[in-house]
Amino acid sequence: MLRSVRVLVTTPLVVGGLVLAGSTVAMAGAGSPLRSQPQQIGRTAGPAGLPQRLALGAAPAVSNDDATFFGNACASASSCVAVGFYQIPSEDIAPALVENYTGTSWQADEPIPQYGGYATIADQVSCDTATTCMLVGEHYTNPAKPSMLAEFSDGTNWSILRWNNPRGVRWGVLDAVSCVGSTYCMAVGTADRAVQQNYSAQWRGSAALNQVSTPNPAHARWAEISGVSCLSATDCMAVGDYESAAKRVLTFAEVWNGKKWRLLPATPNVKHKKESLFNDISCATPTRCVAVGFTVGTGSRAVEHPFAEKWTGGKWRLTAAVSPSGAALYGVSCPAASYCMAVGADGRAALSERWNGSSWRVFRIARTSGTRNRDSLEHVSCISTEHCVAVGVRNIPTRNYTNQTLAEVWNGSSWKPQKTANP
Repeated sequence: MLRSVRVLVTTPLVVGGLVLAGSTVAMAGAGSPLRSQPQQIGRTAGPAGLPQRLALGAAPAVSNDDATFFGNACASASSCVAVGFYQIPSEDIAPALVENYTGTSWQADEPIPQYGGYATIADQVSCDTATTCMLVGEHYTNPAKPSMLAEFSDGTNWSILRWNNPRGVRWGVLDAVSCVGSTYCMAVGTADRAVQQNYSAQWRGSAALNQVSTPNPAHARWAEISGVSCLSATDCMAVGDYESAAKRVLTFAEVWNGKKWRLLPATPNVKHKKESLFNDISCATPTRCVAVGFTVGTGSRAVEHPFAEKWTGGKWRLTAAVSPSGAALYGVSCPAASYCMAVGADGRAALSERWNGSSWRVFRIARTSGTRNRDSLEHVSCISTEHCVAVGVRNIPTRNYTNQTLAEVWNGSSWKPQKTANP
């Protein structure tokens, strides 16, 4: 499956022979099973397990930089970090992007360490305090084999962390990270050996990430963890999806007790759907978590639909249906046991939905400009019910800068767009 297939596909950008199509990537020759990608939100198909941000093939280059936020984390109302990547056509590279929000403005945090090769992409970030953050993602020195990326910031400098890949891994991607305290983070994603498998690694304040054994659902043809939420070093919940022996894409969840991961009983999936996928999870307490994603119907005109489940009473339960049809949820943040904010896109504009403990309410977000532009919010971080920051991309087909970073701030009743330091 291809995690991180989120943002609108726009004018392709050529980087070192690779084609960066917005934030979506379809890579060839990875040897993983294909997963269908409905087109309502402008996605493209690609091999399972690879973040769909890079596509091999020829395409016209553009003359201006594009930029996208994929993740963010807020330690306070005046301290947020957003991560992603941007394009430098003149140098034929795509570096990772980090920007800081002070409560009044966004500022680029550059330079941060970059790998050589084609691209360095930051998918997610977690900040325990205003001065300690970890970002994860992938980098490409070989266009067919992404490698895991992890960097740590002490508030002054970013430094690349080492990690110990399992023997025989051909490629790997870190999709998400959750940090608690100044010396503990759990990173999750996927790694490919004979088949695509779940992957996780923990950080305990050293210069390296250390891989931990991560189970896959029984009879999974492939599996990938897409989100993680830690309340302590001995209490993390992770979610993802896998392809069953019957070739259905289903969700799963597992819990970390400080020593090992344990698969939880099967998460419920919507009946008569070809695919049910989790993109993110947030836990307010050990007994209160919410996971979000989307479902995909069957048939040639399969439509996406927002999808969410709650963890209560020691089991996962489907929440009341959320709307609208043709939309998907990509990120969620729960600052309280009965309050969560989820974000995504509906193919025309960015989307947010608020959970009050029993039901969802849709909050549409105004388009940032024009009638043709399409915005998408990729992630959200809430420090309270009165303050959330969401980030993503605004796609404006009529501009040379087709993709630009997008940030919105929630004040408890409405969203307000922010001017970012777009490269």
